[in-house]
Amino acid sequence: MNLSFIKIKSCLKQNSVLKRGGEYKMDKNKIFVGSLPWSINNDSLKELFAQYGEVTEAVVIMDRETSRSKGFGFVTFSTPESAQKALEMSGKEVDGRAIVVNIAKPREERRSF
Repeated sequence: MNLSFIKIKSCLKQNSVLKRGGEYKMDKNKIFVGSLPWSINNDSLKELFAQYGEVTEAVVIMDRETSRSKGFGFVTFSTPESAQKALEMSGKEVDGRAIVVNIAKPREERRSF
């Protein structure tokens, strides 16, 4: 059994986080976008940030039970420079709401009870 393959495969499932030697490496190409208007979907989120560079992925996070937006999402750019430029959008109004834009951070592991 090839354990290194299993480790790599499990790391790839962690969105934007690669675990090497117990340390996390952040993906500098990905931004977090918060306080999104409820009208924003994946396509409109991609269009909103396309002015800063090539967007490879744009995802609005949805509630599993209601299928409604949770009001935040993630945008991945082809380069870290584009992601840095996109930080200019923080505080800008989109459909009447001031959005929050930051470089995405690794999701902390949740404890199961």
